[in-house]
Amino acid sequence: MRRTRTAGVVLLALTVAGTVAACADDDPGAATLAELQASAGATPGLSAEERAKQDEIDEAEGVLAEFRELESAVANDGYADWAQLSMDYWGADLAEAYGPWYREMAEKGWYTTGEAEQVSLETTDYDARDDGFHEVEFTTCLDTSGLRMHDKDGSEMPLPNDTAERYVNVYTLEHQGQEGSWRVTDSAARMDESC
Repeated sequence: MRRTRTAGVVLLALTVAGTVAACADDDPGAATLAELQASAGATPGLSAEERAKQDEIDEAEGVLAEFRELESAVANDGYADWAQLSMDYWGADLAEAYGPWYREMAEKGWYTTGEAEQVSLETTDYDARDDGFHEVEFTTCLDTSGLRMHDKDGSEMPLPNDTAERYVNVYTLEHQGQEGSWRVTDSAARMDESC
């Protein structure tokens, strides 16, 4: 929904910019395109503090998208590069929880085809504890209808943990301070919650 609003704001800004550009020759007091673009970048109605919070949430959402993309690629490639997830994205607790399972899948030669599609995403919590230390929680709906698990011979296997076709998954991302980066510190599947 937020992306639709953003697209609408950009479309509106471009429409206004085109109208102003057409009239600019006639009106020496008309706004320049650069002035319109600068004002279009600022979200109306948000204070500087709210804008900073939204920027943090947007950045965390981008990291989550990168994480999910790499997670899918690692699984589709037989889990061999699972350590990349640990180095670039997992927090310590998540690495401890998922590392052994990913290692086991790699040793067995199992792999996936397809991916779990993210049907929806909602920011359900935000906490700015200290300068540079932020935590964002996203509640997502995942659809696994296009995801398949295979053993090393290519035979299809059931997905682990009786994975429902559609379920709620809650991700927590933490920013690790001014010089730090975002880490996925929790990924909790709620198999009993359909979406």
